[in-house]
Amino acid sequence: MNYRNKRLRGLFGIIFLTAVLALFCFPKKGGTEHKEYGVFIGMDREKVLDLKGYHRLVVDADFLSEEDINGLKLKNKEVWSYFNIGSAEAFRKIDADLQNIRLGKYENWDEDWIDITDEGWKKYLLDKAAELEKKGIDGFFIDNTDIYDKDTRIEVYQSILQILARIAKQKKPIIINGGDCFIKEAMEKNDLQDIVFGINQETVFTKIDFKNGRFLENEEQDKFYYQNYLEKCRDFGLHVFLIEYGPDEETEKQIRKYCLKKGFTLYVTSSIELDREE
Repeated sequence: MNYRNKRLRGLFGIIFLTAVLALFCFPKKGGTEHKEYGVFIGMDREKVLDLKGYHRLVVDADFLSEEDINGLKLKNKEVWSYFNIGSAEAFRKIDADLQNIRLGKYENWDEDWIDITDEGWKKYLLDKAAELEKKGIDGFFIDNTDIYDKDTRIEVYQSILQILARIAKQKKPIIINGGDCFIKEAMEKNDLQDIVFGINQETVFTKIDFKNGRFLENEEQDKFYYQNYLEKCRDFGLHVFLIEYGPDEETEKQIRKYCLKKGFTLYVTSSIELDREE
């Protein structure tokens, strides 16, 4: 091989190496980094069925069929289902005999807090969890253990733990959305072993102004509180996920840098209803 061909070979090698580094080290928005995690619990079924390329996709499988879930799993690595255990939403049917266990309005949302200690409610939840599991979901994204913030009786804590433990027997991992008061106590009592896979926290760096329909930066004391809480969860052995709403470009960069440093998984959206893909 002459000198010219050697130079060309070396040049092509450099170009190839540069292309590989660009592909893996500098992923574009919409690439692997962007689709590590997505939460679309308010999205219409037709749009949900078009979602693809997510490592961990959270949807409301109550409105999807087993066939729908199987189709999504062909286009995404994991499909998790939203599951509300602490409140009753207006759009979701519950038995008539459970209507009298409502505890009051859930501020900013069309739903009511519910008495989670009621045996009829527990049966309803466990039957519903079994239905979701049969559809082939990969895990449960469980919401509103925050009922323990509203009703601090020990019976409420024990009921939440009992429901989670029963669901965990289906061998599907569980992510708890919010519920920091419950999670902190459960970590202190070491009650989460083999039950909870991870936690998701909304609005660590951002906050929602429901009155004016806008997103704002969170107060420093709240950011400090949640960052401290999330790091304790990580150190306990829980996987940590964040959902942030409507940060500006510079704030989003800071959030992503923080999550990368701490080993957290982030989803950023501008939709309060979690009903559209960015």
